[in-house]
Amino acid sequence: MTCTASIGEIPIGASACAAPRRAETLPKAGVAKVRTEGSRLIVRQSIVNAMIVAGAVLVATLPLVGMRAAIDAHAGAQAREQLSNVTGRMIAHADSVLAEASDLLSMVAPRVGAGCDAATRAALAQAVYRTSYVRDIVVIGPDGAVCRGGDATHPLEIPHHFRSVRASAFSLGVVGSREDTRSQATLLLHDADRSIMALLVPDALRLDIVPVEWRGDAVGSVQLDDGTSIGRVPLGPGGRDEVAEPTEPMVDVTSRSATYPLSASMRLPTTTTREAYGSLITFVNVGGLLLGLVFVGLVVTLLRRPATFDSAIERGLRRREFVPYYQPCFDIATGALVGCEVLIRWKKPDGSLVPPGMFIQRAEETGLAVPMTV
Repeated sequence: MTCTASIGEIPIGASACAAPRRAETLPKAGVAKVRTEGSRLIVRQSIVNAMIVAGAVLVATLPLVGMRAAIDAHAGAQAREQLSNVTGRMIAHADSVLAEASDLLSMVAPRVGAGCDAATRAALAQAVYRTSYVRDIVVIGPDGAVCRGGDATHPLEIPHHFRSVRASAFSLGVVGSREDTRSQATLLLHDADRSIMALLVPDALRLDIVPVEWRGDAVGSVQLDDGTSIGRVPLGPGGRDEVAEPTEPMVDVTSRSATYPLSASMRLPTTTTREAYGSLITFVNVGGLLLGLVFVGLVVTLLRRPATFDSAIERGLRRREFVPYYQPCFDIATGALVGCEVLIRWKKPDGSLVPPGMFIQRAEETGLAVPMTV
């Protein structure tokens, strides 16, 4: 006697089959194969679900990341624009001071003779009093003799090197004081075989216009084109530097003078640029998180519900809801048992049976019939 697998009713012929009876047990090999196929389906579906959830999390975070990036870009652009305005005003101030000093030296040069008599010193002193930023005028003759228009008892500091001013007879140098980090710029006029220098008041080229909300965070400086520092801003009490050099990522802006060999730069931490947008950033973070949670929750809900008939069949296989029924077959003439037919039935958790015609065709199309018949 043999038993054959079938999915429907057998034709009536030399033998007939009785009503099917549920098989209480399956062969051990068949049970193992069913379990293996079921495990593979479970693993495959779990991997697919995990990938879908991971993709949902990624998609949910993209709007939040995009909005944060847009806020950071806008804050950085606004900060650069404001910093550029500050450095531009610093350069304009330095240019104005140096232009005043150069005009003064050009006026003094033809009026000062070779000697250093009382009249010459008086002329130099009178020229100094006419300006706001020149502290002393010094004439150095070809023999190294020095003639000053200011207080001769005040120590005379001369820069070791100068940077030439393009298309002119002027050069610019700077001397710094280690005690209070203040600096003194010197403008030098090369006049024939002598040199005439205008010693500017300390920090004359350093304009501290750092916005109040950035003080303590922003760092600015004025320097020669070779990197020699003229001074930093903002200034604290006594002309000392108010802030230390920052180490975090910065928004950096530099402006250069079109006339003199100097530049001004300002740097501001990126965290400071975002402070003005704190409320907006908080709103974006909270709103984006809530929207992301809602989106992920919807995806998880959709994964848990039976979206398609295929998923219902897969779930039935995992739960072992498909059971075999044996249908004995008899010889009509003799009444002898000649074999049996094994029919598959889908027994739902509520006890109802789904006939093969409702699911076998779809199972064969998707390959799910294999774990049903092994």
